[in-house]
Amino acid sequence: MLKNDTLLNKLFICFFFICSTTALSQININTFYPNEGDLTFAASYTSKKSDTFYKGADVIVSNPASFGEISSTIYSLYAKYGINDSYSIVATLPYITSENENGKLDPVKKVSKIDGIQDFSLFFKAKITELENRNGSKFTVGASAGIEMPVGGYDEGGILALGNGATTFNGFALLQYVFPSNIFSEAIAGYSAKQNSRFNVPNALLYKLKLGYLNDHIYFHFSYTFQNSTSGIDIGSKEFGEAGGAFALAETRVNCENLEIGLYVPLYEKKLGVSAGFSEIVNGRNKANNTSFSIGLVYNFSTAKRDSVFIVPL
Repeated sequence: MLKNDTLLNKLFICFFFICSTTALSQININTFYPNEGDLTFAASYTSKKSDTFYKGADVIVSNPASFGEISSTIYSLYAKYGINDSYSIVATLPYITSENENGKLDPVKKVSKIDGIQDFSLFFKAKITELENRNGSKFTVGASAGIEMPVGGYDEGGILALGNGATTFNGFALLQYVFPSNIFSEAIAGYSAKQNSRFNVPNALLYKLKLGYLNDHIYFHFSYTFQNSTSGIDIGSKEFGEAGGAFALAETRVNCENLEIGLYVPLYEKKLGVSAGFSEIVNGRNKANNTSFSIGLVYNFSTAKRDSVFIVPL
């Protein structure tokens, strides 16, 4: 078990995975809780590519409109603050560029490349209860609520849209178990309610399972994320055509299963750290078949007077 109990409370900040350019909701929270006064800033770079997509539940060999490979570059800013030992807030903001390798014009936007700020997200997280066993293992229950708002003025129509343009209200239940061996597991389940004045963007159920390991020198995890939309239409269906085709992609039923691997290493006095991550869609519906790689730089410090402690990823 980690020697310092404070470590687990502070233990998770730097690494936040890939903000999506499609209707896929992200779970940008975790089951670790910072101490009072702990503050983290992070910046990340993500490269995302897809040369196939799911038309309904079927994988199509190539992207639509003779696009070839669609590539996106995502620059994200992240901040996290511990209000006290049980309550914290998390904020993220991504800037995205997206283009297709063949230079074909988007059938709606009439351009082959777009860029802009996507959705600002703000989450509140609370630790409800924590139970520690005599063997050093620990079980924690928490909850989180947050909002995601489009702030870049982007148009949600078209294949190259930066997002679905919806204001999203999220609620999550958080469970974590840390073993004496420093192996940890977590389960997150939640619901996203989406509002868009132009399109009927489907709400979604979200789930995430994670298994990882951490000590004073390294952190890594494997996770599996599920999204199941509660409604929506399929690409290529009669309803899709009647809704406007590519113009109405925000109304499609997006289901997704995503495999992620994350790594974080603390550097200078454990205040500075670097993160890296890999993510791949392994199953989906009306979704680009993305593969992503990300790297990040993280700075942690505390407004409270305490010894330097290792703070890990999101």
